[in-house]
Parts: sequence; C-alpha cells; structure tokens
Amino acid sequence: MAGMNPATNAALSVVLLAVFIYLIYFAVRTAVLSALREFYGTRSAADQDPEARQADQRPE
Repeated sequence: MAGMNPATNAALSVVLLAVFIYLIYFAVRTAVLSALREFYGTRSAADQDPEARQADQRPE
C-alpha cells in the first residue's frame, strides 16, 4: 500500500476490516446454529418418542 493516498488507505482498511468481521460473524453463526440444531434435535427426538428412548437404553 506504499505510495497510496491516505484517504484511499483508510477506505481500503475499513472495507477489509468489514469483510473480516462479516466472515468471522458468519463462521460463528454457522457453528452456533449447527450446535443448537444437533443438541435440540437429538434431545427433542428422544423426549417426544418414548419407544426411541427405550430402544436407546436396550443392550444390543
């Protein structure tokens, strides 16, 4: 970035910072939603279906 206008430098820095913040936000959001879906999905399936709960506890 040597030799560039300071205003251009600042604008480019702000744009790059915004892109990095968005990528971090998207990664965190995806991980949180995936974890919540996995946690609530497995828990609620066993809670709503007593036969499935018994099948889980039976020895193979």
